[in-house]
Amino acid sequence: MKKSAATSALIVLAVINTVSCAGDIAHFSYDPPEGWEVQDRPDMGMNYRVWMTTPTDGFAPNITIVEADFAGSNEEFVRINTPNMTKALPPLDGISRQEFVSDSELKAIKLTWTTEVFSKFLSQSVFVFEKGNRKFVVTATTLEKDADALGPIIEKSMKTATIN
Repeated sequence: MKKSAATSALIVLAVINTVSCAGDIAHFSYDPPEGWEVQDRPDMGMNYRVWMTTPTDGFAPNITIVEADFAGSNEEFVRINTPNMTKALPPLDGISRQEFVSDSELKAIKLTWTTEVFSKFLSQSVFVFEKGNRKFVVTATTLEKDADALGPIIEKSMKTATIN
């Protein structure tokens, strides 16, 4: 069975071995981009809540969240899990990394890379937030050609992130 690009993007998140949803997960919350809608997706035996917007060229830009329990720092979590996150969707030109801070002073590590899935070039932006041993991996996936337009919209949404 041929997988869609959105399903393939979710494979990366499944590697972290948790259940995900978007908008509000285990005390992690953010304001999704205006006009995006939530869809429940039972993929690969796991239930996901995915925030999506109107598809273009056969791909719906989306945001998913995975919560993981990890006893180390956010830095260690990212170092150990980056190979897992990029295994299903390998970077074409390397990974960009930067520090990110929400309006509530919540710190995250942001990883960005371009990948190719079924002849579509995709931009992956992964924000890794933490509170103690809880890590929240937010993955936003867009067509690479739409990344300049949608990137600021996604970042604005992530600026509203809080963990209670």
